Amino acid sequence: GNVTRGNITRVIHQQFRTSDQFAWPPEWRSLSQMWRHQHPDWEWRFWTDEQEAEMFRKQLPEFAEMYQLIPSCLDAPISRADLSTYAILYLHGGIYADMDTAPLAALDDVLEAAVKAAGRHVAVIVNIARPEDGTDEVRGRGGFEEPYSTDTDLMASTAPGHPFFYEALQSIRLYLARQNSTVCQRERHTPTYDLMFLTAWGRLSMCTRAWGQDGMNWTGLRFLESLFLEDPIDGSLIHLALHVLGNTSLEDLELHPPPKSDLLLERWLDRALEKQQRSSPTYLDLPLAEWKFRAVKALVQAPDLLILPLAARD
Repeated sequence: GNVTRGNITRVIHQQFRTSDQFAWPPEWRSLSQMWRHQHPDWEWRFWTDEQEAEMFRKQLPEFAEMYQLIPSCLDAPISRADLSTYAILYLHGGIYADMDTAPLAALDDVLEAAVKAAGRHVAVIVNIARPEDGTDEVRGRGGFEEPYSTDTDLMASTAPGHPFFYEALQSIRLYLARQNSTVCQRERHTPTYDLMFLTAWGRLSMCTRAWGQDGMNWTGLRFLESLFLEDPIDGSLIHLALHVLGNTSLEDLELHPPPKSDLLLERWLDRALEKQQRSSPTYLDLPLAEWKFRAVKALVQAPDLLILPLAARD
């Protein structure tokens, strides 16, 4: 069963196609060991492709067909790992960590503080600041400047059953049903689609942006999806909606969508930024010991969903 103590589920989940550690890249063994070393009283649970396929068949049969078929979509079997991440956190709670990540400190206090500050169990989406080198505009720079620049390599759910992760899976299934010819069949007259917006960090960013106190804003999510398909070359429209105008409501963006003309877009953006400056996002101070942590703030996307911006390691 899940190891639950101090209000949070203490399980660390990691995954790869095989549990044979000699088949892993050498650095993965030491990185994975750091997770266990920093969290000695947590359960460490490793998932293989075979175990994940069984999980979908037995516990989430409504997504089992998608799990089986999605590797052929964009010829990207790695997308199965993204589906499994959402499923694992929904069914079991705890922390999911990619094999190429490692903690600098235990996360017990941070997650307990998040539950205490929110007054309920929460999903925690981590957002690590990236260097401003101009090479990754669509993804965003992260940190407090662009908090919706999220990533799937580190996420947490302080208890099993958080609906956000289920709805993320549902959003992928619905999107594939609507856009199968564009995304999977790759008709030559349609734009090339970026896998990252199907299952990975782009999907997570869009779902996080569309999540509110009543759950998923499906109309808003479809709006974000449509922006990417309209502008697949440099992704400037989805970049605006996710990052530059991250503090503007999706409802406002839908009422006044970005124009396609470059000249009109510049004027539109000036007005939108001026309007956005009159409001500010809601941040929550996490009650953490000052001697152990510097001040940690979480962006309150919804009462049950927090974004945790972190500075990049120097």
